Formats: sequence, C-alpha cells, structure tokens
Amino acid sequence: MLFAGVALGLVVAIGAALYQSSSEAQTLRQRLRATGQRLSLYAEMSHSSWSYLERLLVARRAKQDTRQLLQEHEQIIRADFEQLRQGVLDEQLWVDVKSSPDELLQLETLAQARLQWARQVEEVVRPLDGQGPAPEAWWSLLAMYERQVYPQLAKAKGTQDEKMRRLQVLMNTSLERSQRLGRIIPLGASVLLGLLTVLILVPLHRELRKLRAGAERIGQGDFTVELPVGRKDELGALAQAFNRMTQELRGTLQQREQVMKAEAEAAERELRHHAEVAASDIRRYNTLLEQMVRTRTAELESSNAQLANSLRQLQAMQAQLMFTDRLAAMGRLAAGVGHEINNPLVYVITNINYLRTELARTDAPPSDEERKELLQAVEEAREGAERVRLIVQDLKTLSRPDDASNGTADLVAVVRSAAKIAAHEIRRRARLVEDFESVALVRGNAARLGQVFLNLLINAAHAIPEGKVEQNEIRVVARQESSERIIVEVRDTGCGIPAENLERIFDPFFTTKPSGQGTGLGLSLCHNIITALGGTITVESQLDQGTTFRVSLPAVKAERQARG
Repeated sequence: MLFAGVALGLVVAIGAALYQSSSEAQTLRQRLRATGQRLSLYAEMSHSSWSYLERLLVARRAKQDTRQLLQEHEQIIRADFEQLRQGVLDEQLWVDVKSSPDELLQLETLAQARLQWARQVEEVVRPLDGQGPAPEAWWSLLAMYERQVYPQLAKAKGTQDEKMRRLQVLMNTSLERSQRLGRIIPLGASVLLGLLTVLILVPLHRELRKLRAGAERIGQGDFTVELPVGRKDELGALAQAFNRMTQELRGTLQQREQVMKAEAEAAERELRHHAEVAASDIRRYNTLLEQMVRTRTAELESSNAQLANSLRQLQAMQAQLMFTDRLAAMGRLAAGVGHEINNPLVYVITNINYLRTELARTDAPPSDEERKELLQAVEEAREGAERVRLIVQDLKTLSRPDDASNGTADLVAVVRSAAKIAAHEIRRRARLVEDFESVALVRGNAARLGQVFLNLLINAAHAIPEGKVEQNEIRVVARQESSERIIVEVRDTGCGIPAENLERIFDPFFTTKPSGQGTGLGLSLCHNIITALGGTITVESQLDQGTTFRVSLPAVKAERQARG
C-alpha cells in the first residue's frame, strides 16, 4: 500500500506538471496563430490596393460608374481595420507581451491613409468628358502611396513582427522549462521509488528464501516441514498458511490421484470450450478489422482530396505573390523609368515644335539647306520616339502576368531588358558592364526570368553607396557552360553579405535592409522561380569586397535530347 500510494502521488504530480506545460504551450500556440493571421492580413493589403486599381481601370474602359468600386474597397479597408483593432484589443489582455499604447492610433492612421489614397485614385480614374488620366496624376498617386500608405503599413507590420518574435521567445522558454521538468521529476521519482523498493525488498527477500527452502523440501516429498511464525504482518500470515497447507497435503495425499484424474478430464473439456470461444472471437475481430480498414481508407481519401485542394490554393497564392513583388519592384523604379521616358519625349517635342515653327514661318518652298535641317529634325524626333517604344516594350515584358505555360525565352534579351529598367538605379552607384556570349534558348517564362534578374540587379545596386560610380562595377555575364546548361552571373563590388546570413539569404521575409526598405521576399521568389524551372541559384560573398549571384538554367536543346 505504501509503494502504491507513493507511486500514485508521483504519477499525479507528473500529470499535473505536464498538464500545466501543455496548457501554456496551447495558449502560446493560439496566440502565435492569431499573430500570424494578422501578419498575413498586412501582406494582403498591398495586393488589395493594386487589385482595386486594376478593377477601376477595367470599369473605366467599360465606361461604368467607379464609385461603386470605391464604396466596396472602403468597406474592405474598414473590415481590415476592425479585424486588426479587435486583435489589438485582445492583445491588450496579455500579461507577458504588452501592446504599444499608440498601436490603435497607428491602425487608424493606416486606415485613413488607405481611404484617402483609394478616393484620390477613383477621382483620377473616373471618366471626365472622355479624357483619360494625365501621366502626372499617375505619378502623384504612386508617390502618395509610397509616401503615406507604405510607411504606415511597414510600421504596423514591424510592430506585429516584434510581437511574433516575443511570443516565439516565450514558446522556447516554455519548452525549455517543460524539458527541465521532464528530466527532474522522473529522476526524483525514480530515486524515491528505488529507496522505497530497497526498504521493502530486503526483508521480503529474506523471508522468501525461507519459504522457498520449505517449498523445495515439500517438492522432494517431505510434508513434515514447518516454517517459524514470528512476524505479525503479511509474511507471518503467509508462513501460517504455508504450515496449514503442509498439514492438508499430508491428509489429502492419497486422494490426490483420484482428484487429478477428475481434474484432467475437466481440464480437457474446458480447453475444448476455450478453443471454440477463441475461434468465435477471431471471426468477430476479423469482421471488425475489415470495417475499420474500410473506414480508415475513406478517411484517407477525404484527407488526400483536402490536401490537393490546399496545394492548389498555395500555388495560386504563390503566383499572385510573384506578380505582386514584380509590380512592387516596378513601382520602386517608377521615378527612374519616368526619367528615362521623359528625356527622349523632350527630344521629340523640341524637334516637332521646331518643325511647326519652320513650316508656319513662310509659304515659300524651303531651300535645300532648310530641307536638310527639317529632315534632320524629323529623324531626331523619330529616334527619340523609338527610344520610348523600346523602354515601354521592356516594361511590358516585366509587367504582364505569368502565362499558363513556361514556353522558351531568350536569356540575353531578358537580362538586357532588366538592365535597361534598372539603369536609373545603377548609374548613380556603379558602372554596368555586360559580357554576353551567344547562348541557346532556355525553358521558362520571360516575365518571371525578368523579375529574377531585375531583383538581382536592384540588390546589387543597393549594396553600393551613391556617388562613387568610377570606383564600383556591376558586371553581368552570360555564357554557355555546356550544351545542357547556361550560366548567368551578377557580380557587384558592394558591401557584401555577412557569413552568418548566407544560409538564410533565400528564406522568406529575411532581409538585411533597414526596416521599411525591403520585404524579404525578393530573393525567396527568385529561388522559387529558378528551382521550378529546373535550375539553381547560388551566392558567394565577402564583406567589403562584393557579392556574386550565379544562376544556372537548362537549355532547350538539352531538354529535347533527353526526351528523345
């Protein structure tokens, strides 16, 4: 009873400790899940804004009223704000992780900035006497989003990231405490039960040796053996019972043979009965097992269908995230692209104004020299318009949505288009050197590959400070490594990447840029795009010496030979 009582108490103590640890872990997991959902909501806000802008453009082309779309988007913004506000109110009840006092004010500021931007976008896009929005209005809206909405969104997301980090620290602390309890409590219980076992077994073993010696004598046919009865506990009662047993054995020895014969017959009948019962039980268990197998098979089929549906949803979300990141990069380069387009446009307008002035100046036919000057002005205007056309063509390559099939792509043309778009960001920091060989086509989508190399070029430019163009270089190399592989390298002479960050450089949401200047998705999306096309992307870097990103892709010719 003592042993059982102590063991039961230890089991209850271990169970209580485990229940406390599991309850705390469950609470922290729920809070982590809620925090992750709010982070996902912040990530969807930018996509919602660009989707709203796209639907406004579609409604304008269809000459529909855009105010209904504005009301719907305002309802979405208010619903997002209410959900986030409720989350902050719930977090204020937490004891171990305190919310910032001005977090509700941050959310209200973010909601107001989004509402104001949405209304101004609707006013610009709304058809007015058949006239479309002016380019300056577009640049103003994009600049307003980058200046008012994006910083508030980044600030709110940073606050939520800090809460996530602190909750993860609490989770790790809880797990460490559970591990310590899992080591200490069983060890203490083992020591206590071991001492109790020694105290019980030592006298028990001594009395059992006497009992075994008497049993061995009885086994040899000596029924006169008597055990000493000197204890008043269970062992003494056992010795008395043993002595009574020997007395009864002496009196019933002669009757034993008859009893054994009767018992053998009864045992045989009982064995037959048990065999029949066992056969019946086996048949019933087989039936239950078949039913259980059918039930589990149906559950597995249902789970597989749910997993397939979840996989399709994740793939769709990944495609949307890639396109959103590409548009975000285009937005960051908007000012530079506008500058690239503005210069040739000024060139075209100047020459056209000159032609109009010269043609309106006199009714007389122009002389040969004047005719040459007019033709030269026309040719210069044509060259400026051609430069604008090429810039727009490069933008269309990177901004169009991904096609359903990958197709083939000219890797050199894709890299050159990305370099042209990123030229405004690069020319203030370093010299751009292009070293391209004649390479085969690759299997892939031109828009996705353009997104990869645009991200790599922008990262290379951001790694170099402005103002030292002649001292720094960004070199892009494309070569045919073999008949089966094509290599593209993007090298820079920037600040480099610390060695401890190289293993995490392709992780989602990991960035070495200051808060508000990067989402941490660019290199992760690059890695996903390249690996999906059967290629690889690696990085080599040294601090204060530069970084090299190496992309390897399979050639189309090699793939066809493998299929043949």
